[in-house]
Amino acid sequence: MGTEILATTSLDPKLASLIGLNIESVERAQNLIQKVQATRGLLTVPLTEKSLRNALEESVGALKATYDDLEIKVNYRLRRSKVKADQYLDNLLANLLENATIHNNRSPRRVWVTLRESKGGYEISIADNGPGISNEKKENLFDPERRFGGVGIHQALRIAQKYGGYISVEDRIVNDSSQGAKFLVWLLKSDASGS
Repeated sequence: MGTEILATTSLDPKLASLIGLNIESVERAQNLIQKVQATRGLLTVPLTEKSLRNALEESVGALKATYDDLEIKVNYRLRRSKVKADQYLDNLLANLLENATIHNNRSPRRVWVTLRESKGGYEISIADNGPGISNEKKENLFDPERRFGGVGIHQALRIAQKYGGYISVEDRIVNDSSQGAKFLVWLLKSDASGS
């Protein structure tokens, strides 16, 4: 608060710039703390049957409402998709959708979301037209010892693992990492019928 008041007074431009950087750093730290606290009970909450499609539709809707400069195309290739999950399913989806948006400096920002059946479960694909992820960074992206600034990807991975699933990343356009990234989330069906 005091830093924000100081920023509004007429100061040397260099000092004002440093104060602005300080405010941004504090805001980033607060966001990280909030994200970590949002999944505090992850390991103790029991799994129940959840509609993956409904959770995905809600997360996409929230993203659209937050970013008015974003174009999202969705392709839900099935009506019903039940998985064993908990309230953190929304965090998993929101983290990946937000990641596809906030790291994208292109105009217009585009995200493609697909939900389909795959290998006895469901696969969600979240692709973007952002700067992409280099092959070297892809190799270490899920390594908790080598975080690249945030906690969202690691939270999403831990949530997927709790549900018996996994997350992988690849180029949106095969062999061209400069054209955006594509995250793939696979989650097990809650029953053999897939209803």
